[in-house]
Amino acid sequence: METETTTRIISISKLPSQIQRREMFFDLGTQMISECKESNNFESKIFASLDQISDSSILQECMLGFTKALVKLDDGDSKGRIIPGLLKLVENMKSKERLYEESIFLARRKLVDIYKSDGDWINAAEIITYLPSGMPINNVVTSDAEKMDVYINSANKFLQLSDVSNADLMLGKAGQYLKDMKENSKLLNNFKFCQAKLLDMNGEHLKAVPKYYELVSTNYGNDGTKLDILKLLIKSAVLAYPSEYRNEILKKLSNSQVLQKSNLYSIVQKMSRNQLVVMKSIDDKVTKIYNEIFQSKENKTTNLDEINAKFCYHNTFAISLLFENIDIDTFAKLVAVDKFTAIQACTNLITNNFLNAYIDQIDNVIIFSHKTLLNASDSQQKNDDSQPNQKDNDSTSLENIDSFDTFFGSTSQTPQNVNEPSYFNDQYWKITESHTNPASINTDFESGDLLEMVEKVANFVKLAQH
Repeated sequence: METETTTRIISISKLPSQIQRREMFFDLGTQMISECKESNNFESKIFASLDQISDSSILQECMLGFTKALVKLDDGDSKGRIIPGLLKLVENMKSKERLYEESIFLARRKLVDIYKSDGDWINAAEIITYLPSGMPINNVVTSDAEKMDVYINSANKFLQLSDVSNADLMLGKAGQYLKDMKENSKLLNNFKFCQAKLLDMNGEHLKAVPKYYELVSTNYGNDGTKLDILKLLIKSAVLAYPSEYRNEILKKLSNSQVLQKSNLYSIVQKMSRNQLVVMKSIDDKVTKIYNEIFQSKENKTTNLDEINAKFCYHNTFAISLLFENIDIDTFAKLVAVDKFTAIQACTNLITNNFLNAYIDQIDNVIIFSHKTLLNASDSQQKNDDSQPNQKDNDSTSLENIDSFDTFFGSTSQTPQNVNEPSYFNDQYWKITESHTNPASINTDFESGDLLEMVEKVANFVKLAQH
């Protein structure tokens, strides 16, 4: 049965001028949208009317006119009418995608624009995948730069939702345009920032540190963004596996006046000196540290074991600098976590080549090698494929933290000389078994006394070396 709309379509199709036909189809589409405002069945009415049209060229012109009418609709309710309408049009046209190619591109382009303006980057990324780069659609060209930007923003949205898997997928899509965006520093830095946050959330803090650090050396972002990056840098450095590179970063951060605003600043100072960091009781300061490390917006009370476990890698390494061997029970007391967590932290460091040690669970002892930190770990980190020329940028990055203090009206302390005697020198922290027998410590001291005793021994050894 021929509908009134079908009759009008057939009448318009007989017009000799293509320009005139397209204008008339657009007007018909606009009228149908107006008539269907309440019932919102515009798309159903269109396809019901087109069922009786067999001429493919007329179908193309008619659908293009209707799509343009919907694209130009501006009733201030994009989510209520335009988005559902365009999505239904695309879904219905997909079965004849070659025939309705221009209309589908036009609808998708409009959807991307709406999603971007609404900050709905996840849906924008899903749609923009189907748009060809470089092809003008309704006088708008979808560029590789735009696609990369949408994918990066989509990855950031997924990170906010703690969806690491999809964030990684989106960042991978953005990464395919890296080579072509060499001159677009803003886009490259956006990618690097997102990548650092992804690594952070994935627990790969040591890989995140140089990326945050490199951003510090640029003019990336406004003042608020710069402070956010510095806070993230501190958190990553605090949680990262021990390494010489991390230690250099920590020492530099410990000299920055502007970073004193961070709740982790005192921890950075201790870690930069390879001192143990253990929370002994819950107070307001510990709660703030917990919230900063776990990125919690709530002022919640933390479990001491949970936060001390976060410092376990650092504390394990600090202990390895003090002792050649130590019984596991004493080790667990020193790092203030349960025995299983302590062994697991040590095992992870050994497995990932950040610690040269042996765990003898039969004799209940951990044996540290003569040279605790494996240089290969730092070498591998500094030559990461995703960080080209990182070694060349290190000096600039180090200087820039001082510049950042000046920029915010603070004065940094004098930077430490990179060539100063290293904490990682084999003899600097060395205590041989003949000087101190860890087993003799175990029975006479409680955990708090142990910590004080170890720091006293460490200070004595440092003085002795001078």
